[in-house]
Amino acid sequence: MIYDYDKIMNENPSVLYSSFDYDLVEHPIYGDEAPVVAISHALRVAWDTGFYDPLDAAGDMIHIFDQYTEIAKR
Repeated sequence: MIYDYDKIMNENPSVLYSSFDYDLVEHPIYGDEAPVVAISHALRVAWDTGFYDPLDAAGDMIHIFDQYTEIAKR
């Protein structure tokens, strides 16, 4: 699911992880009861990663990077 970038940013979400390409943040309304949201400031896009705790599993982080590269192609 793609979120509205501006709406997510207006909620000032808590950043869990930051990289050059994107940030991983808690869902601004549902917190840790929802999957982590990834935000690319360069692309001005936010998306639902589908992962609740991606920092605990390296494979999850690889899938999130794959999501980013797929979105960046659009």
